[in-house]
Amino acid sequence: MKNFLWALGLVTLIGCSDSTHNDQDSTNKELLVTNFLNDTRSFERADFEQPIEEFIVSASEIANEAVELDKNSIQGFIEKGSSFSYGVIVVGNHTIVKIGDFENCKTSSSWGTCMPFGEGYIKKGDLIFQKEYINNIIGRPDSQKRLGFLFK
Repeated sequence: MKNFLWALGLVTLIGCSDSTHNDQDSTNKELLVTNFLNDTRSFERADFEQPIEEFIVSASEIANEAVELDKNSIQGFIEKGSSFSYGVIVVGNHTIVKIGDFENCKTSSSWGTCMPFGEGYIKKGDLIFQKEYINNIIGRPDSQKRLGFLFK
């Protein structure tokens, strides 16, 4: 009986330990999103091997709105985004850009709309910081998966 209670206690302790680790991991991922929204350059200090992929997972859970973007949907995303505090666009697992000002925009003939100014990263081995109109960061419309996230 004593061995059974000891084993039960050990299993409970391990289970709680895993739960605490999962909660901490979840909190770290949420912090990754929050930190990026508040300070784009925080990605340079992020303790994740694939911060853009981690951002996608966390943002999918906590964003107020998420939409797949293409040439037909981006104008609506930008118009709707002006009523949110933050907008972020992710291309594949290699590009992330935070829209800095929905009103400061430049017409893009390839996207067919006025594209706002933003800053973010393109991954080319290392993360390379970009500060530009977002059409120059996210590229031209093509078959790559682009996700837009809006946060209040």
